[in-house]
Amino acid sequence: MLGRQQSAFKQDVYHTFKWRGWYEFGTGALGDMACHTVTCRSCLKLGYPSVVECEIASRVYPETFPKTSRLALSFQSVRVCRREILVVRWKPRRLAEAAAT
Repeated sequence: MLGRQQSAFKQDVYHTFKWRGWYEFGTGALGDMACHTVTCRSCLKLGYPSVVECEIASRVYPETFPKTSRLALSFQSVRVCRREILVVRWKPRRLAEAAAT
């Protein structure tokens, strides 16, 4: 926590957009963009996932989210598509671009 440690705050590291990638301030790409792009959750009435698993991560850092990752979200008892478990995989476009280079 930053709290009273104002000297530890480095504006060029966090501001303006970069704060979202730090565990202490943001939620990474999933919390930042998936809420806008993953529409199947509301269409299929999935509710909350029972399991969220990181399948691939470019590199794990102690203070920030990985630059790229692929997540698997498991939902239980999905009545709309008659499945006991439905797995939705979410990967940002950057993961595909990084794999291609």
